[in-house]
Amino acid sequence: MGHRFSAADLIERAAELGAELIFPAGFDSFQSSGLIPCLLNQQQAAFEFTSEATPVGSNLRILHFEARSSYASFAACAYIAATMALITGGAVRDDDGAEFANGQIARWLQEIELPTQTHDDDHADLRIPVTVVGLRSSAFLQLRLDNVPAGAHLARRLVESVAVSLVPPHLRTPNSRFIIVVRDACDIVAVEPLSR
Repeated sequence: MGHRFSAADLIERAAELGAELIFPAGFDSFQSSGLIPCLLNQQQAAFEFTSEATPVGSNLRILHFEARSSYASFAACAYIAATMALITGGAVRDDDGAEFANGQIARWLQEIELPTQTHDDDHADLRIPVTVVGLRSSAFLQLRLDNVPAGAHLARRLVESVAVSLVPPHLRTPNSRFIIVVRDACDIVAVEPLSR
């Protein structure tokens, strides 16, 4: 990725995509490392990224983004990765390995709900339908996400393998289907039966 750009470039392109990003003073897209706080639509978020070189002779780099603690952080990672890809002519790769470039990036972002201003005691809950694949170990169930609601794919690692103790015994058998309620993309707060 030979193209150099500033945080202001990211902020401007994110605004074109409908998101308000604010970075800390001194943030530099390629020099900063470690945990980077930011605001996405006035919601606290934080992310880390690492950079790795591609094969010799290529002047491209692969940036890996990792969200921290909240749904706003997951959404911020998606928007920051997307804006960098649009500015540099690169692509975004999701957790499933699907790649999105150019006009596809905006369509991919439409699946991601932007966080909204909430009161201190309000939380962003995602209801994710899942199917039991089977036991991953004696303590964990392997699950498959069914219809992925907007934004839920960002929390998929959290729900693909869950502690057996979180799921009622009658829902633990293979092919059982239910809803996992995830709060702020970091806590499983309930398991609900599917409504018929």
